[in-house]
Amino acid sequence: VEYSQAVFERIVTEYRAFADGMGFETLVPIPVSARYGDNISAPSNRTPWYTGPTLLNWLEDIAPQRSEADKPFRFPVQWVNRP
Repeated sequence: VEYSQAVFERIVTEYRAFADGMGFETLVPIPVSARYGDNISAPSNRTPWYTGPTLLNWLEDIAPQRSEADKPFRFPVQWVNRP
């Protein structure tokens, strides 16, 4: 799509509408080209209209959600065999 800002914004709008009911806490659209490395680790000259983070910067800065692994360990015992 020739790095078109209009096409990118249309895709973002359509994806936000699609993902609206999925419960995402954040949604950060980043225009990338894996083939040429655009906006992967460094800002691309091909997307001067994009001023957000690169993909790697965003991935390094997000805080992971707390998971069950952060809670005390619980091990359910189903059967105890005593002689």
